[in-house]
Amino acid sequence: MPRMNNKTYTVAVIGQPNCGKTTLFNALTGSNQYVGNWPGVTVEKKTGTFELNGNSIELQDLPGTYSLIPWSADEKVSRDYLFTEHYDAIINILEAPHLERQLYLTFQLASLGVPMLVAVNMMDEFEAEGKLLDTNRLSALLGMPVVAMSVRLGRGLEELKSQLAELLEFSHQNRKEHAGKKAFAQLAASPETELLTAIEAVMIENTMFQSQVKTDYPQITPFTEALLYLLGDTGLKCYTEQQMPGSEKLEQSLLAAKLEYCTKKHARQTIKIDEYIAEEFGIWLYGVARGIARECIKLRKDHDYARKNRSALIDKVVLQPVIGLPVFLVVIFLLFQTTFTLGDIFINYLEIGLEYIQTIASKLQPAWLSSILQHGIIGGAGNVLLLTPYVFIMFFLLSFLEDSGYMARIAFVTDHIMHKLGLHGRAFIPLVMGFGCNVPALMAIRTLDNEKDKIKASLMIPFMSCSARLPVYVLFAGAFFKNYAGLVVFSLYFTGIVAGIFTGWLLSKTIIRDKSEGVIMELPPYRMPLIKNMFLSSWTKTKSYIVKAGTIILGLSILLWLLSYYPEQGANSLLAGMGRTIAWLFKPLGFDWIMTVGLLSGFVAKEVVISTLGILYASTGDLSTLLPTVITVPTALAYLVFIVLYTPCVATLAVMKTETGKARWAVLSVSWGLFLAWISAFIVRHVAQLVMQL
Repeated sequence: MPRMNNKTYTVAVIGQPNCGKTTLFNALTGSNQYVGNWPGVTVEKKTGTFELNGNSIELQDLPGTYSLIPWSADEKVSRDYLFTEHYDAIINILEAPHLERQLYLTFQLASLGVPMLVAVNMMDEFEAEGKLLDTNRLSALLGMPVVAMSVRLGRGLEELKSQLAELLEFSHQNRKEHAGKKAFAQLAASPETELLTAIEAVMIENTMFQSQVKTDYPQITPFTEALLYLLGDTGLKCYTEQQMPGSEKLEQSLLAAKLEYCTKKHARQTIKIDEYIAEEFGIWLYGVARGIARECIKLRKDHDYARKNRSALIDKVVLQPVIGLPVFLVVIFLLFQTTFTLGDIFINYLEIGLEYIQTIASKLQPAWLSSILQHGIIGGAGNVLLLTPYVFIMFFLLSFLEDSGYMARIAFVTDHIMHKLGLHGRAFIPLVMGFGCNVPALMAIRTLDNEKDKIKASLMIPFMSCSARLPVYVLFAGAFFKNYAGLVVFSLYFTGIVAGIFTGWLLSKTIIRDKSEGVIMELPPYRMPLIKNMFLSSWTKTKSYIVKAGTIILGLSILLWLLSYYPEQGANSLLAGMGRTIAWLFKPLGFDWIMTVGLLSGFVAKEVVISTLGILYASTGDLSTLLPTVITVPTALAYLVFIVLYTPCVATLAVMKTETGKARWAVLSVSWGLFLAWISAFIVRHVAQLVMQL
């Protein structure tokens, strides 16, 4: 690698959604990254650094975008950054299996006049299809360096670093060599290239127009202005229509160039000229991309092309309209059953360890220290930590489904159901994310274009059982339904899904009646997930769970212990008084004041329900053994159903208010959740009592 000048370089990483952009970002920066929000918007901002030849490279991971003409908040953020911020180079990531389509964005980026490196990702999948890519030819046609990669396998990372170092060194010494037209210089003369040149000249000539555009977008070039203007960018058209000195001449010159183009294309005089040109230019760019792809892609002669495609065979089953959804439900059921089967192996050893620690704590003096260790720390946070194996296994299996490509199929399968709710299948992705945590799931609604779609999805997401609810499910299911624990947990998750769907349907029939627009969904190929990546992803999430147990939950456990011991332990404590104040509301459900306090503490974090029960029931051993002695089976079922449906945590409500822009939707979520939880728990308890009497 060449030696650079001990500088700090800023590099923007950009590509279409699902191209592996963030995977590359993580591979290069590792733990040297931080996450925030872009100024004025809630779109996530990721920045990371790494060392390259003694120089500091600051990577800016831009939101995925299909074009520099934005249609969503994410795409607008990417465009605004490229047009307004200073950066030294661009890494444009392309999917090798969809090279032709991906080059559409590449041409737009090339117009910016910034040194650019093209990283063609997913080469392993590309080559598995029997295809070969001539990167040298692609580089020559685009006029920029090209690196073939498979980021998830670590292939091509060193070559990318080497090429990036050369690009930055060259650009530092020869900045003027990058005029931004290299990709277009390879194109043969055509009505499109002539019009592009003419429009650029007109825009350069009008200094007032340039001044107005440069004020808002200081990094944009006249060539980019001309290209996006012809592709139908309404934002740039606003500048051409402003009343300013020379605006009349600008409009006349632009119109003359466009009319000349229409004459060469033999267009009808009755057409809407701007729409016609935008369509023709889009077709032209895709045509150029198709020509480049065909010239650079070759087929292997020794590849068995008669072999049936594995993905297609699987999709015939999992995407089949009739059986696709039942298959999904079976997969999720097996996931929960496997979680319990494997988790039980580890949980026994942890229980022995916890009992040993309890024995030691019971012998300590003074008595209050022994009590806070046994009932406060171990009985509270200890019972939460005890469930860590289940949490890790659950995350590991979910990671497998996500990395394998099956999660995207779920959105496709549920598309027809979502349409009945006035949503499209893409809205199911935030709902699925809610199984991990409702907070990022709510942040994911930004990808939905319609504001009413966002509101519907935000009110449905809290019913998706997040990972914080899982420990409560595991505890009660294991304590009361040992042989059927997996089935019970599956039923609880399914209950939440049904409640979410019912909520969406009710909204679509009442206060939010808009129907969703159609959307094209892209299905990634099936991949065998890397065990290493699955472990890292699962451990990262489990570590967050452990940290929460060791900090927030530990602190709350100690606070709850203090409240349960002041002014005197048990029924006369402050905590007991708080519980009794509202216990009458839950008496028809069979909940005592301790269970009521557990629900209140769950408002902060659902895991805290376990620590609350452990403290207040004065558990000095396994809470799963104690609960069946103080709670009946019907009451336990009602409690679980209430946990599934009642109000989300404080963090979820805060994000809901931010994402929807109005507090009333958060208030509605709390009110509706409590109402539905109370009614459902009441019915479940009484039905269970009747069944047990039979």
